[in-house]
Amino acid sequence: MRYPCLKNDVRFKLSPTLIALLGLTLATSIQAKDVADADSKEDERWSIYGTLSSDDIEHGFSRTLGDPGVQAAMIYRDPSGWGGGFRAKTIDFVANGLADRDLSVSLRGFIGYEWQLDDNWQARVSGHYLNFPGSTAESSSYEEVYAELLYAELFRFRIDYGHDRYTLKEDSVAYELTGHYPIGLGYTIDGMFGFHDADKLLGDSYSYHSVGVSKRFGPFAISLMYHDTSQRGDKLFDSLGEMNGLDLTKVTDPGFVLSFSSRSDVFERKEWQRWDGYKGFSSSVDIVSNYVSKGVSQTEDNPAVQLSVDYGWNNGVYTGVWVSNVDYVPRGQEEDGADFEVDLYLGYSFELFEGLSLDASYVYYDYPGIEDALENDFDYGEFILGASYGHFGAKIGYSNDQVASGEKGTWYQGTADYELIEKLSLNMEVGHYDRSNFGHSYNWWGAGLAYDMGKFNLGLAVTQTSSAAKLDNTDGQADNHIIANISYSF
Repeated sequence: MRYPCLKNDVRFKLSPTLIALLGLTLATSIQAKDVADADSKEDERWSIYGTLSSDDIEHGFSRTLGDPGVQAAMIYRDPSGWGGGFRAKTIDFVANGLADRDLSVSLRGFIGYEWQLDDNWQARVSGHYLNFPGSTAESSSYEEVYAELLYAELFRFRIDYGHDRYTLKEDSVAYELTGHYPIGLGYTIDGMFGFHDADKLLGDSYSYHSVGVSKRFGPFAISLMYHDTSQRGDKLFDSLGEMNGLDLTKVTDPGFVLSFSSRSDVFERKEWQRWDGYKGFSSSVDIVSNYVSKGVSQTEDNPAVQLSVDYGWNNGVYTGVWVSNVDYVPRGQEEDGADFEVDLYLGYSFELFEGLSLDASYVYYDYPGIEDALENDFDYGEFILGASYGHFGAKIGYSNDQVASGEKGTWYQGTADYELIEKLSLNMEVGHYDRSNFGHSYNWWGAGLAYDMGKFNLGLAVTQTSSAAKLDNTDGQADNHIIANISYSF
């Protein structure tokens, strides 16, 4: 089965309907405020928007092979919660050297229902039908279902299920978390993290993300975003490229996207709510006798100095960087170039109800210098979900490219703490690391004492792993460890 958008014999010039719709969007947007004040309740239910961008990125890869794209849409929302509409956009999957880079069009129709949970929270479910008109493929359409949770237009979490996605006779699920932070004068900081579970569809799953800034001018907006994907296009779409004779190496190349959009919201919309303040910066310095993670030494049983800098907001969003020296090569062996680990993270924590707190974060692990030494890298990203209640906590971490192995890895951790006497507490942890796709799975556990001296803290702990951990760590990194540490927070 060929991907309908990749058919070399499908040719579309820029649709006159699409041009007219984009022009209508611009004209209507200029008068958006006047229309919003109109008495007609029927008119207030319509919204029109259009976008012109230097590239069209969806699910982490370009739909226009790096060329500019245009899209326009009309949406109808009824006060009862029902709504629907359609969207048209230009796409281009024709490779250089194989055919002219003519534009084709994808059409999307959708219908859904929206619940207003409270003043800020909304839930939305919608069904989508996508079609590629003019395709001579056996099938030129497929369906998607969205389930979304939104908070005051600041955050959106979406689960996107695609049935027969790309007409490849396989299903897939994409998860996306999008955030917008208004910083004043019409500017916002925008970010998105996504994960596409596409093992059956493309032969592999992958993560993708983007970050940037946008500026609003009434009904108009301009934005600049940087995007990247964990897998390269030639690996994800190798079968599609072979079937259609295309070079899809660069469809997931990282880069910047500049876009201009206009939107006429002629129904009443809730204004973005400003967050109620900042927690500000916090940082710490730790000196440890051995940097141990999941029961395994990251420094060949040598000391480490670790620094963290965090910035948090009162609404629960936080970001930061954590740095430590590392050493994965025993003395006398050729160095791998990995001397430092740099962790970049972005997360959101909140109290679900009294005593129970939840946390979701994305961490990117970077090892500068290792690529120059080995012509490869260990860099990878990981999603972490956590919960805590009273003295107990639990975490789950997942990566589809664990330690840059190209394989999935999942770890589970449970913790408990108990204050023995004032300022002295007992901390315990137990965990399981599922490495069955690229090594041996194993368990680890540990216990320690921590003494709180205000800005200073002292600690002493012991860790141990199951025997399976030693099969992948033959130089003693997974042996029993006794760890002493001192930390200073400021």
